[in-house]
Amino acid sequence: MSALVSTSSLVHEFTSHRSSHVALDHVTVEIEKGTSLGVVGESGSGKTTLVRCILGLLRPTGGSVRFDGAEVARMSTKELRAMRRRVGMVFQNPVMALDPRMTVEESIAEPLRVHTRLRGADLQRAIGEALDAVALPQAHRTRLPHQLSGGQCQRVGIARALATHPELVILDEPTSALDVSVQAQILNLLTDLRVERDLTFVMISHSLDVVRYLSDDVVVMLQGRIVEEGTAAEVLAAPQHEYTQNLVAACPTVESDSLRFALQSREETSK
Repeated sequence: MSALVSTSSLVHEFTSHRSSHVALDHVTVEIEKGTSLGVVGESGSGKTTLVRCILGLLRPTGGSVRFDGAEVARMSTKELRAMRRRVGMVFQNPVMALDPRMTVEESIAEPLRVHTRLRGADLQRAIGEALDAVALPQAHRTRLPHQLSGGQCQRVGIARALATHPELVILDEPTSALDVSVQAQILNLLTDLRVERDLTFVMISHSLDVVRYLSDDVVVMLQGRIVEEGTAAEVLAAPQHEYTQNLVAACPTVESDSLRFALQSREETSK
């Protein structure tokens, strides 16, 4: 395997005329194609800044970010646009992530119009395929977000993220705003889509059980630094750093419930 995304001694410092804050402090990660990386840490640990640097939305103060071997900071506007077509985003709050004035069809069509030349019947066909991929009825095309449940909105968000057939999908707390049983459905959907489409995942999450379920590897961040990393199974089963130990000890029961539901539903489906 080869790295789809890699960072080397990545530093990002936010500065103002009064103060400065180091959000990333020499962060090095390597994400192989087809794998899933969980990024764990409290608010302000640098998780979102790391993702924004990967997407080229922030220019690093030091170090480097590479996407499929190319230095992101050196990409032209055209190259950045081409790179971002290869990346999908699934957001934390599925209802807020959708424009309340846009129908399901319009929401999914938007990235296709920006990143592809699909129009007319071809565009409609691509929208239909995106809905099929997330198991949403075609009749939902004309619905607005307020006419959908939270789980249905998240399926629209996933369909929108996958419409351009990206290689990398960034998941920002993809199940935290959903009920436990719906969390399980979304976890299983993401797992199936990753296998079917050979996707690479980067998942930001506070939910350690969700990270354990979806991720091959995990990095634990604290104050801009990686304090522990390794396979998700090993790190979360036997954490070595005190901060990781505290995170595991504080893991809420509801997260275990969502994982249990996901495993149960997968077992029932396979029978």
